[in-house]
Amino acid sequence: MTIPIDYLWSQVLERLQLVLSRPTFETWIKTANVERLENNCLVIRSSDPFARNWLQKYYLKTITHVVQDILGHPVKIYITTPQEENVYQLNEQETKLEVRPQNFIYEIAPNQLTTNIKLNPKYIFSQFTVGANNRIAYVAALAVAESPGTEFNPFFLCGGVGLGKTHLIQAIGNYSLENHPNKKIIYVSTEQFTSELITAIRQDSMQSFRQHYRDIDLLLLDDIQFIEGKEYTQEEFFHTFNSLYEDGKQVVLACDRPPSQITRLQERLYSRFSMGLIADIKPPNLEERIVIIQKKAESKNINLPMDIIEYIASKYTSDIREMEGALIRALTYISISGLSITIENVAPVLAEILNIHESE
Repeated sequence: MTIPIDYLWSQVLERLQLVLSRPTFETWIKTANVERLENNCLVIRSSDPFARNWLQKYYLKTITHVVQDILGHPVKIYITTPQEENVYQLNEQETKLEVRPQNFIYEIAPNQLTTNIKLNPKYIFSQFTVGANNRIAYVAALAVAESPGTEFNPFFLCGGVGLGKTHLIQAIGNYSLENHPNKKIIYVSTEQFTSELITAIRQDSMQSFRQHYRDIDLLLLDDIQFIEGKEYTQEEFFHTFNSLYEDGKQVVLACDRPPSQITRLQERLYSRFSMGLIADIKPPNLEERIVIIQKKAESKNINLPMDIIEYIASKYTSDIREMEGALIRALTYISISGLSITIENVAPVLAEILNIHESE
């Protein structure tokens, strides 16, 4: 009996959804499509070469096991992409899949040491709005979370204020906490790292400081731009970085600019920051900002009219955190005043917020 290919794939997706985390399933599996099943060979098309390579390396065995369990006999799985020219010949005697790859470029307390992981539980992958301008950063962040220390090390996230860097870097930490509870993780700002370093020098406790930051599995360092000009901090972090990297531990850095634009940065640190993957997050377009506002309103159980959503999205074009804050303040004012949610009532509040921002 022949199983229709669409039905087969729906069954595969149904089973994989049960065994994989939601971000993993939606990022790597759900975005792929089945193309052809012939002579015990199943061809799957992934969204891009990055996703194809990740599927082949980490999920091919799982997919193969599920497909074979459904069909009841051995099957070969091949994964292709729209960016590649695929030439394959399938017959009963021999099964071949030739892939001609193309080059693919991604532009993608002060007196004591940090003793706990201060992560916002809301900063998880499933709560991050993915769009064209941040997809590479999101996908790469998830890849780092799934397989730390193996693919992109260091992982350098950069972008303007309020675009989601802190969300993604903490999502890596939250994912690791959930799936690898025994791993040692530190999430810290560069300013706090410097503060703890100064305290360690004053208290003659550098050995404890170094052991604290080097005997871990995952270091998440936010606002790395504040390391510029701090020579001793750069010196200490250089050795901390080397120790973690040589031990195969993952380092994730977030910054408001790429390494090349951090002034007064030691050349050897610039080299280290640039040796992994640099993912640049760009401001979202209007459609993406609309989706972000919709999700924010839904999380507050508020049904916003589309004209209000479009109006707010048109007023804020770069800082998503500011846009979300303005939305909450406007809705709070409307709620307290008892006014209806209309553009006429929301516009003055937003205008006041924007004026305050511009005058600061």
